Amino acid sequence: TLYGQSSMGGVMRYITNKPDFDAVLGGIDVSTSNIADGGTGYEGHGYVNIPLSDNLAVRALFYNHDSAGFIDNLGTGTADVNTEEVTGGRLALRWGISDRSELNLLYLNQSSSLGGGQANGFQAPTSTYTPVLNGVPSDIGPPDLENPSFRSNIDPFKDQDFEVLNLKLDINFDNFDLSVMGATKQRESDFQWDASLWLGIFDDVTTTFDIQRRKFETNTFEARLVSTGDGPVEWIAGVWYENEEGDLVDTIEILTPRTDLVVFGVPSADLSPSTGGNFFRDSAEFDDSEELAFYGEVGYRFTDKAKVTLGYRRSNLKLDSGVLRADGRFEGPRTPAIGVDESTDEDINTYKIHYEYRANDDILVYALASSGYRSGGFNRSGISQVSEASAYGTDTLWNYEVGVRTSWLDNRLTANAVAYYIDWSDIQLRSFDDVTLTNKTQNVGDAEIFGLETEIRYQVTDNLLLSANYGYTDASLAEDYTDGKTPATVLGADGDRLPRSSKDTFSLFVDWQSSLTSSLDLLGNANYIYMGSRIGSLTGSSPDIPRLESVNVSIGIKHDNGVSLSLFANNLLDERKQSLDNGHGAGSVLRVLNVNSPREFGLRAGYQF
Repeated sequence: TLYGQSSMGGVMRYITNKPDFDAVLGGIDVSTSNIADGGTGYEGHGYVNIPLSDNLAVRALFYNHDSAGFIDNLGTGTADVNTEEVTGGRLALRWGISDRSELNLLYLNQSSSLGGGQANGFQAPTSTYTPVLNGVPSDIGPPDLENPSFRSNIDPFKDQDFEVLNLKLDINFDNFDLSVMGATKQRESDFQWDASLWLGIFDDVTTTFDIQRRKFETNTFEARLVSTGDGPVEWIAGVWYENEEGDLVDTIEILTPRTDLVVFGVPSADLSPSTGGNFFRDSAEFDDSEELAFYGEVGYRFTDKAKVTLGYRRSNLKLDSGVLRADGRFEGPRTPAIGVDESTDEDINTYKIHYEYRANDDILVYALASSGYRSGGFNRSGISQVSEASAYGTDTLWNYEVGVRTSWLDNRLTANAVAYYIDWSDIQLRSFDDVTLTNKTQNVGDAEIFGLETEIRYQVTDNLLLSANYGYTDASLAEDYTDGKTPATVLGADGDRLPRSSKDTFSLFVDWQSSLTSSLDLLGNANYIYMGSRIGSLTGSSPDIPRLESVNVSIGIKHDNGVSLSLFANNLLDERKQSLDNGHGAGSVLRVLNVNSPREFGLRAGYQF
């Protein structure tokens, strides 16, 4: 990315509707739906725009999504436990200070609560088994996609709060525009789950109660100049600064009525403050970052048809993290990390070269080369053995692409295509270490990705619109990936396909609109989405992931007075497939899947004014 926050593969720019000075506007939409073999969900959102004067307006939006679950917790007997409730709002104030300047204030607030899950994901059923007091269950069966479930002695949940206040000033000068932005952001999360399986405890009475709390505060500033002149030269220049401070607290205690339970040689009563013992884990960490970036872009238009653009960004990235407290019974291996300097300071250069040629009003071809990066960090000891804090480095990539955008038949047909090649160096791979019982990240070598994407949109008649998208991706290692030992064991060979990358994706959309009366329209939509199979892991430790197909349809009516009503079905054919398949629990004796949602039928109503 050039301006705004840096990233490796680009960012999604989220642009909200500004308040309107000219009219009172508003609307409300509500819906309800039911998931096959699951629960019933509800959604609602509404907005209103109110001009306060000729140059002052306010816009407010509120939403609540109560999504149904479909996974059962066999440990507590709770059905459809993987619910999700999201409540939030947005308030925007727009002030036209003068003909040349404008001030915009934006406030966002959102709270969410996710239910169910086994730390690998909240839409994640596991293998089936009968609880046993000691040892490993003897009747472990594969996860059941028809009746997805997991087993926990509590109902896990994750609560998240997100708040943003943003202020932006725009000033138009004769030959350029100035934008100055400042924002503050707060993120908090509270994750509570049962980690017993990871300690090899498979009974139905013990809870290894893990509470993880995270809090981040971020302040951002950006100033950007954009040229507005009529000459052949166009330019952008700016500065970006962001400072983030994060606190992470994790406590684990073992709660059980059993008197015979021993964990790693320690009686369970000694692993809970409520029974006179100590926490299994009681740690506090910090995770801070600071980035200062300067960027610029210069474009030169040779003719009305040809333009070249050069972009450059220079970032100074400082990361600092560490252990503040490690007081749990099994945190001896982490104690040496207290006070260890884990800070990094690096300067990173990223580049962009873009050329476009407009053959005529209907055909544009372009070529692009751009670079990106992802910062490195540190690994620490787990709870079972001491290991030195090991650094992992920044991974980088260069993206090269050529594309064409075309329009035909008086803009009734558009066809776009792009071919690309990505050279990815020092890939960061994160995996769980069964020995140290912690996640580790390491640089595993280089990869290359060849791809092709096409998009076609055809307005067949005034009533019928057809759209199709196709993507091809060939992602593979560009060198052997080894375990780093001597002698080295090859875990992934040069040319092996990267895990979880689908070679083929395809989607087809059909939209229909026709008049039933002079004031009433009929609307219909159907789409088909296909994602090809993927390999589970480089080492073969995870099974391959099968292809996924989904058909979604909707039909409704819309009146000129703003009222609309529709019926919809998502995953109409009730295809149930996993998107992830990993080992789970101590020794990975269980399997855990991330799965798509079963068939969902719903009704939606709305009113716009």
